[in-house]
Amino acid sequence: MTTLPYPNAANPAGRAAGLAAPTAVLDAGLPAAALAVPSAASVDVPIGRPLRVLHVVGSMFAGGVESTILNHFQYIDTDRVVFDFLVEEDSKIVPVDEIERRGGRIYTVPPIHQLPSYLRACERVFASARPDIVHSHVNTLSVFPLSAAARAGIPVRIAHSHSTTTRTELLRHVTKQILRPFASVFPTHFAACSRHASDWLFGKRHEIGGDVFFMRNAIDLDRFCFSDSRRRMLRAELSLAEGQLHVGQIGRISHQKNQRFTLEIFADLLRRRPDARLTLIGEQYNSDVASRIESLGLTGHVNVLGVRDDVADFYSAFDVLMFPSQYEGFGIASIEAQASDLPVLASSSVPSEADLVPELVRHLDLSESVDVWSKTLETQASLRTVGTRRSRTADLAAQGYDIRTNAKMLEIWYRSLANSAQ
Repeated sequence: MTTLPYPNAANPAGRAAGLAAPTAVLDAGLPAAALAVPSAASVDVPIGRPLRVLHVVGSMFAGGVESTILNHFQYIDTDRVVFDFLVEEDSKIVPVDEIERRGGRIYTVPPIHQLPSYLRACERVFASARPDIVHSHVNTLSVFPLSAAARAGIPVRIAHSHSTTTRTELLRHVTKQILRPFASVFPTHFAACSRHASDWLFGKRHEIGGDVFFMRNAIDLDRFCFSDSRRRMLRAELSLAEGQLHVGQIGRISHQKNQRFTLEIFADLLRRRPDARLTLIGEQYNSDVASRIESLGLTGHVNVLGVRDDVADFYSAFDVLMFPSQYEGFGIASIEAQASDLPVLASSSVPSEADLVPELVRHLDLSESVDVWSKTLETQASLRTVGTRRSRTADLAAQGYDIRTNAKMLEIWYRSLANSAQ
């Protein structure tokens, strides 16, 4: 892996050509301030080079936050804005080729739990790289890199809320609650993926002051459109016959994503549907999943596939998506599923803002019994058959979740911030 260490960051050799993006900005019912960005003409910053935005992402592991940032980077005009990345050196999956191909740089720093070293390294990166904007995506922990950016004199510093919290992760919850009051100390600007995430970290700031930018978790809708051919191919790979119930869950294996609960629900479902299969896709943080599968008698009924680069195709292969998260800032997997016309069973901790096709999504409280969850899961799976699934591209695009439109909107916002800082 080629990365630029924090003491001395060298310039990459050239930039990739930018991709065209539409100029329309769609209103998806967000507050007016979320859409109140200047026109492209009014923010044509005369700096003779693209803006450099340094994204602070913590430890990269192919999660939803990184996916959202990279989706925007893929479609943003790199003649005008280029993304660089500050990643922790224990990152497991860093898409170096993808980032460098579009002209981005990667800076590595020590893990944030080594706080003094982390802060010194961040400050050295910011002082030497001199990005136009530092955009931090580590939620309550953003107080640390943004304080370093302030000391280094970076004029535009963005705190971005992607998530919330749960009392079931006691130590993490307490840490977040301690740091949350400091969320507004060092940023000059604020962003969030949803009202839910914004309210949790920034309070009612977006309603009172109208100064939170809502960066939607937009996707390439065409990639997630239902495909019968991709469905047949992947189901054949998994030795699944058409008609076999195929339950899917996508997300890193962790307490937040709650795969342990999914396994309990699936075990109950198997009593009624003994041919059903469960597929889990995502980075395997939690090593007890294999033992849990064995103890519940699910061996042979569950596929644990780890990280895949063809995740979009799996939504076509599934019959229903499980999404029983303990907490979420938004829920990008639900958006991806709906784009594929796939029914979703989500916990009530997943914001309803993500219900873009309401007929496809059902929410249950995590306090409901396993029996209620498994029966509801079976009902959700029956909502669609292969012959009735259709493209939802137009539906989601009309609600503002096409990545091309959102990449243009983000470019305009960044350039307006840089213009105002001059």
